Amino acid sequence: MPRQYVSVGDFCSEPMGLALGAPSLPPGTVAKVLFRASARCDCFCRRKLVQCGTTTLAAAATPGATTLSLTSSLGFDAEPDTVAQIGTGLPTQERLQCAGLHLARPIVAPYPGTLTLYQGQALANAHGAGETVQQFYYEQLNPLGASTSAMDQYFDFTQQGQVAYAHAPKWGLGQNIRTFFLKHTPILQLVAFATAYPWANVLDPATITDLFVEFVEGWLRLPIGYFSPPDSVIHVTYNGGFASVPEQVYEAVIFEAAAELGQSQNPYGVLSFKRADYAVNFRSGASNRDDEERMYSEDAKKILKDFRRLTM
Repeated sequence: MPRQYVSVGDFCSEPMGLALGAPSLPPGTVAKVLFRASARCDCFCRRKLVQCGTTTLAAAATPGATTLSLTSSLGFDAEPDTVAQIGTGLPTQERLQCAGLHLARPIVAPYPGTLTLYQGQALANAHGAGETVQQFYYEQLNPLGASTSAMDQYFDFTQQGQVAYAHAPKWGLGQNIRTFFLKHTPILQLVAFATAYPWANVLDPATITDLFVEFVEGWLRLPIGYFSPPDSVIHVTYNGGFASVPEQVYEAVIFEAAAELGQSQNPYGVLSFKRADYAVNFRSGASNRDDEERMYSEDAKKILKDFRRLTM
């Protein structure tokens, strides 16, 4: 939260939103429902579906600060697999790992909030109000889940690779890891790539322009000559997901939000009721209640299953 793949205004103008009385609810209430519905769609697809957010500082930040006041929190995540980049250029630009996000109350658009930095991280430079804050995904990958090529042994290392290889003579060249698969696809922008070797507690950065990036499928490959043994840890900073909300995701979020709002008409969790010839089922699926879906959630998952087949 708060990823919001359907705006409050759009949801309130949709037939489902109108039928459930969304326009008469406080905007903050509808916004929270849409935040949760968007997150559930991400969870079902096992990836963040839309790119990270960009905003500005709502207040100046001083060196040593561990929180950032954001003008808008839309598109920002609270998980430590993200970093916030503050500023737009050297020498004051810095990139720090995120740990939490708190929205200002009452919850109103554009959803200002406070971003908390990961434990042990703090601003090194001063930043003024209005400076750009952009969030990126930050993955730490174990190369054992990546792939290599036996063809590597037929090519010479670069001079730097030969020096590194001399410090690890037991590794065969065919064990060198070259291809890495990222979680949030498609890749929109590769920001940084670095390797932490098993014998050193430092990050060895790669030159981004040297890497081959398959943006749509979401993987990248190191060129011949980069040394990346299996026990290394790869650090990748990037922006991924779709630049705009796909139509299928938009539709799925509407159904997921309707599923939660529908509970307001059934606050006691009744599975179904019948009145004369009129019957309503609030859940569907297996006879075991734990396996049943809320009304409309099943529709959302059907849409997302088709979407996953097309995009993953």
